[in-house]
This record gives sequence, structure tokens and C-alpha cells, in this order.
Amino acid sequence: MKAIAAAATGVAVLAVAGAAIYVNRSTSDEDQWMATTSTSAATSVPTSSTAVVPLAPRSTATPSSIASSSTEPVDNACGPTESEALTEALSQLPDESTTNRSWSPRSIGSNFDPCADLSTILVTIEGATGSSPMQALMFHRGEYLGTGTLDARGFTSIDYPASTEDMVVLTYRTGQSCTACDDGVTTSVRFQWDGQAVQMLDSPPP
Repeated sequence: MKAIAAAATGVAVLAVAGAAIYVNRSTSDEDQWMATTSTSAATSVPTSSTAVVPLAPRSTATPSSIASSSTEPVDNACGPTESEALTEALSQLPDESTTNRSWSPRSIGSNFDPCADLSTILVTIEGATGSSPMQALMFHRGEYLGTGTLDARGFTSIDYPASTEDMVVLTYRTGQSCTACDDGVTTSVRFQWDGQAVQMLDSPPP
């Protein structure tokens, strides 16, 4: 897999090797992004005006060990273990752009499955607090594809009951009155493997 394609309300966003390609939405002013850090050659892009933003190389060394948060062991007959997959993904992921901090080598949420068409591992930055940026690392049969969105977002979680073998559902919480408060707005965003790429079926919050 060399790219991630994201589509919501009729407009596609394709993440190609080492870059994120941004496409203005036809029905909304909201910007949609997908990011990937593959080192393979770029694939063809949709026929829309685009701006390519290359990803910077990761400035810190690859973590030597990973502590997984998975509660149940997963058969790795189809691909790498969760620790191996996370280590490989973090070796390609640049430091978080807002805080300039490296990503913690510990998963804070995961439904990783090397046999699944689509699964994810959530990570946050080193020294994180309750509102720190988080990223969803996407995997196809254990192979790292890229991040769910270009920009890291706080208060992100996996909707485990809604996720399937070929779909990851993330929940984003925004507008709460305090870090520990359960108020605010929750937005569910579905990412689905279509047989060739990942499609973003819903719009994330602004």
C-alpha cells in the first residue's frame, strides 16, 4: 500500500509518498487532510487543484521498545506484532508540529490486527497531559499507511463497537468546558478500506 485516499461529501483527498495532498471540499469550507509517510513513489492524484506539503523527517531516534495497551493478544500470523508495527510507524512520523515534541512509544488506544484490512493505534506526545495532541496511525494488514488526519487532535478515541475488520471509527470531542469534563460535542469519523485505499467517510470537526 503506497497511499491513503480520503473522501467525504464527494471530494477525495489522497495522501501520497512522503506528502499530504490537500483538496478543497466542494460542499464545505472545511479542509480535509490525510497524511502518510511511505517512502514509495507517488501515485496518481485526483484532477483537482492541490497543494503538496512534504513531511519533515523524524528528528528523534526510533524507539527501542514499545509498551502496548492492547488488552487481548492478537495472532500475528498475517503480519507484524503490534510492537513491531508501532515501532515502524513511529520511525516515519515527524515530531508533533504544535508542541515540537516526539511521539510517545506507548499506545494509548488500539484495535491493531495484522489480519484486518484496516486497524489503528492511537499515540500521543511525550510528557502528555489530558488535552495533548493525539494521532491515529492507520494500518492495512499490519502495514503502516499514515495518519488519519494531517494535524494531531486532542480528545480522540476509538469507537470499538462501531469499528469492523475494514473500518475504523474515531470519536473526536470538542468544545468541552474543561479537560476532564464530559460535555462538549462528539463527532464520529469513519475510515474504511475500499480494497485499494482508505476512504474518509465523514468530516472531522474543525
